[in-house]
Amino acid sequence: MKKFLKVALNPQWKIIVVIFVLLIFQTILQMEIIDLFGDALSGVKNQNIGLLFKSGLSMLIFTVCSMISMYAISRLSVRVSSNATFNIREKIFYILMN
Repeated sequence: MKKFLKVALNPQWKIIVVIFVLLIFQTILQMEIIDLFGDALSGVKNQNIGLLFKSGLSMLIFTVCSMISMYAISRLSVRVSSNATFNIREKIFYILMN
């Protein structure tokens, strides 16, 4: 397993750190969306249009940012996995040819 991590994932560590940061960012945004939903419901209950509009607009912006983060995570994850498999195949090829 150590050899696998060294060969396949060691060159990819910067991208993996970016993926983890984006995951944390996306999780925070999703928790904020849940919190804003409570504000929106209290705006409906109190018939406060300003609060409802503000929380709804914030939820929309957070949702768009969360979707962009999710797209970036998927693209970077595919890149890491394809580069890792390429590195493994390259090492196996060199081992077999020698």
